[in-house]
Amino acid sequence: MLARIELDENANGKVDSWNYYDSKGSLLRREQDQDHDKRVDLWVTFDIATGKPAKVDTDTNGDRKADTFRQNDTAGATQRVDRDRNFDGKLDDRVFYSSKNNPEKAADQPPEVATHYERDDDYDGSFETKGSL
Repeated sequence: MLARIELDENANGKVDSWNYYDSKGSLLRREQDQDHDKRVDLWVTFDIATGKPAKVDTDTNGDRKADTFRQNDTAGATQRVDRDRNFDGKLDDRVFYSSKNNPEKAADQPPEVATHYERDDDYDGSFETKGSL
């Protein structure tokens, strides 16, 4: 059984967040309208064991399709962010992260540091540019 809870996070009288729970009460996923245009633009999948976000997909251009994809480890720390910069449905930018000591992060958040990237500059499906950060 799957339960859905609807929330009005900005108290404007309109539902803008939908949380989905399994029969044990574990949060499985969240869909959210972050810019309040009545369209879902954020999809979060949770790690059932830890309750932390495992995958976060975002629509940044309002076309109802995710174009930024964040993958996290079981602690919720970002491991990789993929982007579709020209919105053609193909990934053309990747940034990889490592869980290292990062003094700029709050003490209660897992530390993550961007380490390297790959980019498809001509949008042909091949990552030509690679480098360290």
